[in-house]
Amino acid sequence: MAWMHVQISSDEIRMPTSIEVLLPQAAVEKLAQGEKLPVLYLLHDKTGDHSEWLKKAALETYQEEVPIAIVMPSGNASYFVNLKYGKSYQNYIRDELPAICERLFPVSDKKEEKFLAGVGMGGYGALNIALTPDCPFGMIGAFDADIDMRKHYEENPEKMEEIFGSFAEYEKSSNCLCHAAECLTEAEFGNGKLPRIIMMCNKEASIIEENKQLYSMIKKKSDDIELRACAEVSGWRYYGECLYAFMKSIKEELCLL
Repeated sequence: MAWMHVQISSDEIRMPTSIEVLLPQAAVEKLAQGEKLPVLYLLHDKTGDHSEWLKKAALETYQEEVPIAIVMPSGNASYFVNLKYGKSYQNYIRDELPAICERLFPVSDKKEEKFLAGVGMGGYGALNIALTPDCPFGMIGAFDADIDMRKHYEENPEKMEEIFGSFAEYEKSSNCLCHAAECLTEAEFGNGKLPRIIMMCNKEASIIEENKQLYSMIKKKSDDIELRACAEVSGWRYYGECLYAFMKSIKEELCLL
């Protein structure tokens, strides 16, 4: 494994920002001229940063079995959306970051070889991007996604208004995932075709019902979605298992040996 900590400049969030990049070294060394690696963009939770997955999951072990590039950006506590008053984190993750990585590293620009996943806040961010027209990722993973912002508005309305605007604005915007799912149209989403979505949620978690609700709403518009729930483990042990399962789904999707 080749591990790089990289500082890049972003026009969308208007500041320098850090990313962690893991490349399967043996796979890179075997690439022929012009060949590229499939790539997973991996988003952190609200209290984490670009290093969270490195610290808390066995990424090197997973990458040995599934030889793809892994890119971990920092989104602060933005929910990876275009902030009401400030930086455009969704544009950064959706479009700018992949373009930068495709110039700097041997990673693919093909939709079917680009993947996005996240935990908690990052799971919300990944699902939000999945529901944007012409989503550039072939498969989306969301682990214990923090979907319903109502409780956060009740706890910290000022902070949430900085991110989403008023609660009334949030409820009627695409940042409200249930509203976005309800508004999905065939014309906007290529005859109803969304990226493949894999949602995973601990069935004992307090957020299981909101995950089930969103799953049901998207399922009405797309058959290419699944919700996996278990309660054998919790916390980062569970999230690591979620990521490993998602990466194995990537391996199957790409028919990697």
